Amino acid sequence: MKTWFITGATRGLGLATARAALAAGDQVSATGRDTNRLRDALGDHPRLMVLALDVTVDAEINAAVTAATDRFGRVDVLVNNAGYGQLGAFEETSQDAIERQFETNVFGVFRVTRAVLPIMRAHRSGHVITISSMVGLVGVDGGSVYCASKFAVAGWSEALSVELARFGIHATSVHPGYFRTDFLDRSSRRLADLSIDDYRGHDRTCHAPTRFGQSKSGRGPGCLWQGDGRARAFRRPTGALCRRQRCS
Repeated sequence: MKTWFITGATRGLGLATARAALAAGDQVSATGRDTNRLRDALGDHPRLMVLALDVTVDAEINAAVTAATDRFGRVDVLVNNAGYGQLGAFEETSQDAIERQFETNVFGVFRVTRAVLPIMRAHRSGHVITISSMVGLVGVDGGSVYCASKFAVAGWSEALSVELARFGIHATSVHPGYFRTDFLDRSSRRLADLSIDDYRGHDRTCHAPTRFGQSKSGRGPGCLWQGDGRARAFRRPTGALCRRQRCS
């Protein structure tokens, strides 16, 4: 029996993960800002603990992790799922909005993981699963800030997996594509809060690669094939070491 600690479990992938873990016979600490909604979604269960948690508030993180370990004794799997999408062009997104995005999607992940890792290290086992996104692999038009937050946790998770291997702890970033969740409703997304005339009427058709490393047109890795017929590099590795390691 494993013990899970899941952030953003009120709905979407977090809720689905909590339900799957309970169905598998595991113990679950399901966290979110709205505990009434969490209880309505998950019901009563002897292996379930519902906890209030805003990942931007240190006191709530520490209280939730302490309560979970007092109840279940350990955390085997941490799922960093809480987050939202800041959508819109970079220039039309204020600095305050950008900082709020990173406060939740990046620093919130860091805070929760920092609180859980001592428990995992004590047991010399555990798995930190961080929900990134397909846009944590490739950038999309109108999502520069959200993409940046998901690229950030993907790179962090990859490096973390190396740092934690000596303790028997695994770290994985998950990059979901499109799922039938309510991710794009008003409670999960924020829109650009500035307006620049040049962006009005701009064709925001997503030119993201259909799979990592290959453009939509199949014209090779490392470029997007734009509507004007020109291939534009979006990642340009340099240096002998990077070439040997086939950096993309």
